[in-house]
Amino acid sequence: MTLVEILKIVVLGIVEGFTEWLPISSTGHMILVDEIIHLNQPDAFKEVFLVVIQLGAIMAVVVMFFHKLNPFSLPRAAGRRTPPGRCGLK
Repeated sequence: MTLVEILKIVVLGIVEGFTEWLPISSTGHMILVDEIIHLNQPDAFKEVFLVVIQLGAIMAVVVMFFHKLNPFSLPRAAGRRTPPGRCGLK
């Protein structure tokens, strides 16, 4: 892979990062940018790249909202720590 291809991948990553949190299609933007800069890689590489780059954004959401998404997470009051023996029970 040449330096130019790596720079194209970096540009695609930046576009994904900016458009993932907007209420518009980040995948659509990735396709449009790929049509403009023409990533010269096999189709299999492009498909895996799109999945992996979006997996990072999905994992960021899971990490940020883990306690809200996990039904087994113990509720915690803001700023208060639960004593070790109580385990969050009242």
